Amino acid sequence: ASLGYKQILLASSSVESQYAFYAADAALECLLNYDQKMINTDGYSWFSFDNACSAPPISCEGVVATIPGGWSCTSALRTYTERLSLDGGTHCADIKIYKQSSGSTDLYATGYNVPCSVVGSTDARIVVRGLHASY
Repeated sequence: ASLGYKQILLASSSVESQYAFYAADAALECLLNYDQKMINTDGYSWFSFDNACSAPPISCEGVVATIPGGWSCTSALRTYTERLSLDGGTHCADIKIYKQSSGSTDLYATGYNVPCSVVGSTDARIVVRGLHASY
């Protein structure tokens, strides 16, 4: 019985880990799609350092921002953060965009196996997985 119980726990944690990974993956794909959409036909990006310190909110395939994002800008770095509710509110992801004046971009997505309302709670078992893209 003890062995069976441990196997159930391991299988359950594996499934929860997959949910967190898929939330991070969906958020990263959303960021990549968003970044490409922000470049117009002239190659001018919303993230250009000639632009004001803002851009349209992230929107892709019904993804909803539960904590509206915010920009932080310096002469060398622009940072954007936001929390996204995924899968009809059953999973959550935090995203960060780092745009450097040198032209390089770093995208980070952290996925959670729980709804956004539970993230940060000390009473819940939360699995976190993260992904990073750089170009």
